[in-house]
Order: sequence, then C-alpha cells, then structure tokens
Amino acid sequence: MPVTVQINGRYVTLEDNEVTMLIRRLVAEVRQRVWAPASGLFLSSYGRWEWHFNQRRHPIHWVIEAAGGADLPNASTVRRLKRLHDQLNRQVTPQNIRRFFQDFATWQRDAATFRRNMSRYLNDFEGGGETSVQVLTITRDASFLTLQLCAAISTGGASAGASASAAAAGGAGTALLRAAATGFVINEMRNSATRLGQAMSGRPMTMRDTLNQIGQNALQSTSDAMLGEIVGHFIRPLKDMLSNAAIREVRNGNLVRGVTLELGNDRIVAVVGEAVNELQRQPRRLRPALRDTPRARSADEAARSTSRHLMANRDFRNDLARRLRAEHDLMCVQ
Repeated sequence: MPVTVQINGRYVTLEDNEVTMLIRRLVAEVRQRVWAPASGLFLSSYGRWEWHFNQRRHPIHWVIEAAGGADLPNASTVRRLKRLHDQLNRQVTPQNIRRFFQDFATWQRDAATFRRNMSRYLNDFEGGGETSVQVLTITRDASFLTLQLCAAISTGGASAGASASAAAAGGAGTALLRAAATGFVINEMRNSATRLGQAMSGRPMTMRDTLNQIGQNALQSTSDAMLGEIVGHFIRPLKDMLSNAAIREVRNGNLVRGVTLELGNDRIVAVVGEAVNELQRQPRRLRPALRDTPRARSADEAARSTSRHLMANRDFRNDLARRLRAEHDLMCVQ
C-alpha cells in the first residue's frame, strides 16, 4: 500500500517495493555514517578506560591519579554503556532499525558524557592537551529526525502527516521536486546521516548550509523532464538578463564579430529567446546552469545565477553565436 509523507518540506509517495529497498539503504547509511563514528569514538574511550581500570591495582597508578586529581569514570556506568553499545550494534538491521532510533539518542548522550569525563581524566592523568567532546541532545537534531522518519517509513509506521523537519529549501527552490521521490529520500538518508555524524564529532553544519544541501538534493533528484518547469518559474527575468548580457557581449565584439552594426537590440533579444527555448529541451546543458537555483532567494536571483552560468558555458555561447550569425546573414539577404 503506498505511503505519502512530508520529509524536509517535500511530499513523497512510496510504493511497497520502494519501501523495501529504502530500508536496506537506510540501514547501510546509518551503519556507515551514524553508528560507525559513534561506536568508534566510544570504543576508543572505552579501551583506554579499561586499560586504566586494570592498572589501578599498581601503586604508581594511585600516585599519578592523586597527583593529577584524576577521577576515572565509574565502572558500573561504563559497563552499562558497553552493554547498551553491543545491544545497539545488533539493532542496526532492517527488523530492528526503529528500536535502534528509540534507544540510540539516550545512549549517545550518555556515551558523549562518558567520553568527556574520560578525556578530562586522561588530561589530568597524562597532562595532555584538552579534548572537548560535544554532548548533543540528539532527539532535537533535524538530521536525527529525518533518519527516524525514514525508519518509520521503511517499517510501515509513518503517518500521512509525519514531518521530519520544519526545514525547507524555500524561495525559488520550492517547486524543485515533483517526482523522483525515492531518489530524494535516499539522498536525504545519506545527507542526514553525514550531517549527524559531523554534529556528533563537533563540526555541525549551519542551518543555511543544511537548507542548501536539501535544495541541492531536490534538484539532483528532479527528472530531466521537470527541469523546464523549474526554469519556467523565472523565465522572464532569465531572458532579460541573458539578453542584456548578450547585447553587451555583441557590442564589445566578444561573442560574435561582424554583426555589431547590423543587428539591433530587438533582434538579439529574439535570438536569445530562441536559444533559451531550445535549451529547455536539452537537460544535459540545462542542469549545470541551475546548480545555484536552490539557494536563490528570489526569481531574479535564480535568473542571475543561471544567466551567469549559461554565458560562461562554451556550448551555449557557441549556439548563441551561431544563431546570431544566421540572423545576421538572413537580414543581409533580405
């Protein structure tokens, strides 16, 4: 039975076979980008804790601890975290991924506290440099919510009104996604897992960068057939800006030589319109020119960036020059 959800500002509808495929991708992304870094950080601190715990029977260890004021984390707490770690490791499977998200947030918070305390202990014991460990309230992190929603979708637990985050690309990017829902969700899994991993390591992305990433994902997931619709949202300012740029280039002799005096501005504008109309039927050339559209804040800004990319594209310039030359030759014949 199809399920429709809202994820990062986009409505997507998924069929049963797509849901089955998505849960496999979700598990792989979570294991590689979320669980592996979190587990690795914990096991590194746990290994050092275990060594120091076992060394405490030696008097020299007592002396060094006392001299540095070092306080090793409590054994029962650490052992409990290790048991939960092993349990979580077994839960990163298609059958248990929802339970993983329910348990991971609390464990990660407590594990981060342990790593911070262990870093303080090592700093006091060894006199080394200070190491900061950021303790996150994971359950409020937008990337964690996105992954949690993907888990709910994949296991049939999502409601039609479920929303992963209030974050949306906004502006000129709101119409980017009408299809390719599965591709969008897969990319959001990967991106959200990466963002969450960065946040846990103390390098969180800014909200603006996050929104830009969501917008870029939407653009990449959009089918070739939909690119023309995107351009349609700012076709008028795009033609105006391209026309102005082309007129300057022609008058300066940079675009095509020998037509400066004969071709009027109105004819150049008409040729630019023809080139843009043809471009909308060529996704291979159009897609790179739209790469800044998701972060644009208005139709004019989207048109400005797209115009700049097109005028810098050799194929588009050659096509425009060819059309201008043909228009010039036709005028001379008449």
